[in-house]
Amino acid sequence: MTQDSRGPARARETLMAPTVAKMLEHLASLASNLWWSWDAEAADLWAQIDPFRWDRYGHNPVVMLRDVEPERWATLAASPYADRVEATWQRFQDYLAAPGWCAGALPELVAGGVAYFSMEFGLHESLHTYSGGLGVLAGDHLRSASDLGIPLVGVTLLYRQGYFRQLIEDGRQLAAYPEADWSRLPVRPCLDADGEAQLEVQVPMEDRTITVRVWQLDVGRCRLLLLDTDHDANTPADRSLTRQLYGGDERTRIGQEVVLAFGGVRALDALKLDVCVYHLNEGHCAFVPVAWAGDRVDDGFRFEEALDAIRARCVFTTHTPVPAGHDRFYEPLVRSVLGPWCEDVGLEVDALMDLGRVTPGDADETLCMTVIALKSASASNG
Repeated sequence: MTQDSRGPARARETLMAPTVAKMLEHLASLASNLWWSWDAEAADLWAQIDPFRWDRYGHNPVVMLRDVEPERWATLAASPYADRVEATWQRFQDYLAAPGWCAGALPELVAGGVAYFSMEFGLHESLHTYSGGLGVLAGDHLRSASDLGIPLVGVTLLYRQGYFRQLIEDGRQLAAYPEADWSRLPVRPCLDADGEAQLEVQVPMEDRTITVRVWQLDVGRCRLLLLDTDHDANTPADRSLTRQLYGGDERTRIGQEVVLAFGGVRALDALKLDVCVYHLNEGHCAFVPVAWAGDRVDDGFRFEEALDAIRARCVFTTHTPVPAGHDRFYEPLVRSVLGPWCEDVGLEVDALMDLGRVTPGDADETLCMTVIALKSASASNG
């Protein structure tokens, strides 16, 4: 092709450049919020770019935006596709700006909001943050709250590997743990209350504290906070706490549940969110009222007084009516992990154990997370 014959093509490219840039800007805005995943028209926009890649990339729009060639974007910008993107993006902006049902029906809830703690959230197949029905329900709550305009903040862990992928070889199940590349997912740093730096909180663990970074995933008008212990300031064992969902031994499990509760409560406090309701989704979250009450001891409250105060704001949902679904921890492990913290807040380890016992004072009974949640909530359901 001669230089002269390229002239018209270059002119067209110059004219199209603002259209391509605007279209990509709007697509990036849509990709950064999971609203598109439950809106049929928005989801179809991604498949239209390249159906083969859309399936190959696990329906991940962030990867599509990074990997599709400029020539394809130019072709799409010159077609009715660009108008569809503009219309969908505008509808998304209208959705975000709308007050929603909650503003008129429950204005007192809008003022404070709901904190929904769960070990897993099933929001999309590209996010390894769930294993099954418990997480799917939690994810549905986030989406429904967004549609209703309920200011619900989800709290969970940021898993580098998540739940295992099932592989079958010679009739045997193998568990694979692929590493998630969070840079290719719509997760961003959660900024502190001043909006200047990524939020970090300190969580008690045995005879030390560990640093937990907070990330954010936007879900319509709601958001999900993800707690991450993979920080240079932590020991290798502490860094691995947020690696796998339901992985490791009992010490890993209680460590994860301490991070979820203490890290989540302190993140919400640091963000200056005046939460009206703390929803505990399964017994994994039972340390939430314990952590909240302990943090109020510095304000002059006794632990028992603070626990009574938070009980009125806690609700609990349990899912698993079999013993395997209710975490139990023996006293030596609880003393090892939370003993120093108990001493700091003036709480006897035996008193914490009794909070999780059906029969307080029975030294042979373990601490049951479900029992703590039932005793610490004003309402429970299953």
